[in-house]
Amino acid sequence: MIGIKPEGLDVYHFMEAAHPDDLEKHTLGRAKMFNTSNDFFKTKKGSALLSINLRIRNYLGEYPDLLFQLYFMYSEQFKTVFLFQVHTDTDPCKKRKYGYHYYVGNDFSDFRFPDEKLQAIGNPLSDQEFEIVRLIESGLSSEEIAGKLFLSVHTVNTHRRNILDKSGKQTMAELIYEFKEQRLL
Repeated sequence: MIGIKPEGLDVYHFMEAAHPDDLEKHTLGRAKMFNTSNDFFKTKKGSALLSINLRIRNYLGEYPDLLFQLYFMYSEQFKTVFLFQVHTDTDPCKKRKYGYHYYVGNDFSDFRFPDEKLQAIGNPLSDQEFEIVRLIESGLSSEEIAGKLFLSVHTVNTHRRNILDKSGKQTMAELIYEFKEQRLL
């Protein structure tokens, strides 16, 4: 690791350095990384791209927004999975107002410098809107969600409409299916 002496690096370094608000995303990314590597190793084939933005504390104690891009590839020659990881500081790039970038797939054209189009891939929702989607997916009604989040039913229903508008989906089921396909839920 550049900037970290080997004796100073332990398995918890990145978890400790992740911004507290990004721990769930970081855990999602790490789990996907391990599962993908394991799947390729078991099947002895495969390649994929995982791309996610996270805030990781730097040596100054600041949390720049970084794009983590991971390219996985099984090597028949070496009988192992190689992982090529690139971190790009996206602070100079135009930011999304809500949500975050997240991509898992085989479109390797997305393994590039982060532009507005690339960063638009993923979850377009605010944290509260995404929580409402999770609660809907778990089977809760608007009334139950309102009670759980200390909101009015009117506010929950307004969020539901905004969620569909932002996502461009016609139904919540359609959005939940897409989020499951993207492994966001």
